[in-house]
Amino acid sequence: MMRDESGELLRRYSEERSEAAFRELVRQHSGIVYGTALRKLGGDRAAAQDVMQEVFTQLVRKAPILGNVVLAGWLYRQTCRRAANHVRAESRRRKRELVAMEAMTSSQSTGPGESFSSPEIREEMDRALLALPGADRDALVLRYFESHDYKRVGASQGITEEAARKRVGRALEKLAAILRKNGVLTTGGAASLGSTMSGMAATTAVPEAVISRVAANALRAAPASGLAALAPLLKSFLAGLLMTSAAAGTMAASRSREAAIATTIHPPITTATVKREPLDPVYLKPVPGYLSAEQLIVEIKKLKAGPAHVLTQMRMALLLESISLDKAPEFFALAADRLSLDEKKASYTPLLDRWVKYDPDAAATCAFDNNLSRQIDPDGSSNLIVHIHYRWMGEDPSAAQKWLLREWSNENLKGQSSETTFRNSMALTTMNWLIGRDRQEEAFRFAAAIPDPASRLEVLAEVAGGSFSSPNNGITSDKAIRFYRALRGLPDAAHVRKIAHAFWKARTRYFPGELEKLKSTLTPLENFDLELIALELKASGSSAIKPSDGTSPLDRLIDPALQNGLAAGLLRREALQQIGESLVESGATGQSLALEFIDAHRDELELDDLLKEKIAEQDGMYVVFGGHESPLHGLAPLLWASRLSDPEQRLRLSRGTFRRMLLESPVKQVIEVPANPGLPEDLAEEFRTMLQDSP
Repeated sequence: MMRDESGELLRRYSEERSEAAFRELVRQHSGIVYGTALRKLGGDRAAAQDVMQEVFTQLVRKAPILGNVVLAGWLYRQTCRRAANHVRAESRRRKRELVAMEAMTSSQSTGPGESFSSPEIREEMDRALLALPGADRDALVLRYFESHDYKRVGASQGITEEAARKRVGRALEKLAAILRKNGVLTTGGAASLGSTMSGMAATTAVPEAVISRVAANALRAAPASGLAALAPLLKSFLAGLLMTSAAAGTMAASRSREAAIATTIHPPITTATVKREPLDPVYLKPVPGYLSAEQLIVEIKKLKAGPAHVLTQMRMALLLESISLDKAPEFFALAADRLSLDEKKASYTPLLDRWVKYDPDAAATCAFDNNLSRQIDPDGSSNLIVHIHYRWMGEDPSAAQKWLLREWSNENLKGQSSETTFRNSMALTTMNWLIGRDRQEEAFRFAAAIPDPASRLEVLAEVAGGSFSSPNNGITSDKAIRFYRALRGLPDAAHVRKIAHAFWKARTRYFPGELEKLKSTLTPLENFDLELIALELKASGSSAIKPSDGTSPLDRLIDPALQNGLAAGLLRREALQQIGESLVESGATGQSLALEFIDAHRDELELDDLLKEKIAEQDGMYVVFGGHESPLHGLAPLLWASRLSDPEQRLRLSRGTFRRMLLESPVKQVIEVPANPGLPEDLAEEFRTMLQDSP
């Protein structure tokens, strides 16, 4: 599972002891911890700060073993538990009185006109959340307490955006069922519960001084790092096991003596005897010094042959620390035939993670040469190289980028990961990693160096239309402008312009007035670009444009863009060409204006290539034309085909489209096509003839 930002910060602290990473974790999650504690402690700020200190101190101690937990969910559970302990310790009498009051009012379910805002109801909500399965609770905490969009919820839980959306919906249904079972009626469904949880999360911001104090106190409680920290834990655990074994042996000996005495008095009814094997698990044996590759194979097989236990993981970590990294290639070569799938999964990734810290290039090359990804995942749905590269970005981003570009054509990177290739996934991760750290210039230098133009455009489109335009990622207007300018500076100008337009459209959904506010800070050419984006947005809703001064909707619509284009120094023909492209790109609902524009400026436009693209894209779509929606299959591409400037292609594509309509649509509908007001008369006559000749 790909780590989110919190997971990466936790890794940096647990593996590198980065205090800066831990302070950032406290800063990011102080709101949910403090807000939950404050809510459960009845508004007692001092007590809430004490609970907050306990939770983050516990995080320091547990960081090395948290692994891939959803950190927000873990913090929420810890806060609820410690706040409950605090309440019990401080005032058991007050708690009993509160429970009695709740019992008196529990039969009065929330009525249709009531809200979920009372402290008692919010307490019930917390109880219900804690009763949910872990994955469902984590999804709700991320979505409503930390205000993540579905894409970030999915990334944190290792699932897709759509799967995250469904999980949140199902979790809300389960939450409502638990509340109803507890006597709390939920009127308003999932939306009401979601609003309630969002309101529960809203609280006074935690002062920076409190955050700094909590982080500093927690760090002072940090245990020793690395294997030094693991050794005392392992030692005490093993000591407990040895004591248990000794006790078991003593009990067995005592029972043997009792049985011997009993046998002399009362002969046994059965001759069966019970043999107790002494407790001698593999994990009690000391780990030798540096192991050879052969010895490590033997030790791993012994360890995995035993029962699964928490000590199995701890022992595995010690074993993988005991091989010199220069022996790692030999180990992987032997493991290919000697280790089972489960044994490989348990050992490959931890050893590679250790190797990446010291020689990531060698680790990646070894993974390539031995095809390690296929060894641990025969279906090919994940890739160790992607994992290695992500870890490498945290160690040396410049070297990681160079390596990816150097190996771009390697067949191992062309495999499919989810909806894209491994190499595109790695490139997207690289772009997001750099942009997230305000290194946009470096990100776009990397994008420009991607050898495959199609991959470059796919990655850029994903960045522009996805995470970078989301309001949850804190991308200010200034950063958006820098992103846009860097994007427009890349090669493939025509395609990049489409991506830039898609970026601003996505931003406009979240920040409706942003384009207008930015005009005073942009160059004339940039303003022309923004006017084209505004034109596409307006054209897609053109049926609502009805000027009252007698001018046509088309003139009113294109004039701002045309004037900005001329002010930017473009020739009228150049400005009209880009305006025409924007109108064609506005979608099926804007087709009426696009066709009108093409008819008015036919001699000044060269749109055949774009129109043929739209014919391929929109084949089979419905279209609004002449004030009504036509339900005819193929009418939209037919209207585009009728505007091609090449006479031969125009007639051939129009005939072919109409002929397909005759085959696929009822004749009583197709017969109305020649009368469509958007169809040129010569083609209308052609289609009437085809109708007459059709059987």
